[in-house]
Amino acid sequence: MHKALIVEDNPECLDGYLDAMDSLGHRYDLADCQQKARDMLAENEYTYVLLDLEIPFEPGRMPRRENGENLFEQIVACDSPDTPLVIITTSHGKGDNEWAADLVAAGAANFINKDFPKFGRTLDSVVKKALVRRRGRRRAVSPSNVERPAGKSRRFSGGEMLFGVDCIRLCGVKIITDKGTGQSMMILDELRQQDSQGRFVPRCAEELATAIDAPGGVGTISSCIGLLRRNIIKRLQRELGIKCELEDVIARDEQGYYLREWITVVDADEDAISQAGFEGCKANVSGKGTPTVRLNRRQKWALAEIQRGVRLQRKMLEERFRVTAKTAKRDFAELREWGRVEFVRSPSPGYYRLER
Repeated sequence: MHKALIVEDNPECLDGYLDAMDSLGHRYDLADCQQKARDMLAENEYTYVLLDLEIPFEPGRMPRRENGENLFEQIVACDSPDTPLVIITTSHGKGDNEWAADLVAAGAANFINKDFPKFGRTLDSVVKKALVRRRGRRRAVSPSNVERPAGKSRRFSGGEMLFGVDCIRLCGVKIITDKGTGQSMMILDELRQQDSQGRFVPRCAEELATAIDAPGGVGTISSCIGLLRRNIIKRLQRELGIKCELEDVIARDEQGYYLREWITVVDADEDAISQAGFEGCKANVSGKGTPTVRLNRRQKWALAEIQRGVRLQRKMLEERFRVTAKTAKRDFAELREWGRVEFVRSPSPGYYRLER
């Protein structure tokens, strides 16, 4: 049975949603703000989300369209056939429709105006058409060349997590790409860090939110990790017949989130970077006894672009990975500290090149 998450802060609009859900026979949950919706997405599985764009971040705060758009980006950040469809609900108006159309181009299943029409393009019909497209998408991406083990599923016992510039694979299965905001990829970039004894370093949600400049703070982290965990479980089961539990890959204790000890982190493009003269993707910045620092995917991309002869500017990294200026500045500051790049001020506005 399909289950929907209805994100709507105006109780006067709920009757239209609930009539459609009851008629379709779909189960549903209600969220009246961005934070509650994140919490519910982290704890539950939904087929689709009916998302009102103009919602408050928390109850009692002013509704903003940006809150709805940020929630949309966080939902589609996990590029998986099992990621919930998002159907945008808007007020009437040319500006609303244009904005919703932009989100459809960015991955939303469709949009519909409120109050919902009683004839023609009703909420019921929009939902049903979106579900038909979802079935087609799931068939299209279903792996036909993977030999699945017969009989009972095998229990997950660890494996190689392969980091590329634009995707991450676990046991050879693509678990995430940089579609959307790329927040889940940035979280895994942070969780892969190891101490001097080769153990993954636990990171609390507050630390992760600061590290990736998450606009929603802790809520963004819990939502992304919840979606990522479920994505891993479903992908490994569907493509390899491997049964994976919730904390088999990303666990959590009183210190925070961490990768399990049976995960081996490898860089897919390490050889290419090494050949470019970057000594793989490791840099020991403090000498003997200090942890090895790994370049994140943005830094590896930046070095590869510079090696190709690009006069790389900070804005180019921001646009490529959809990160804030603060994140881009930190990436380049680390590369300069490690002796990888230098900044050339002329001609204005300047650019980065390999340190000479």
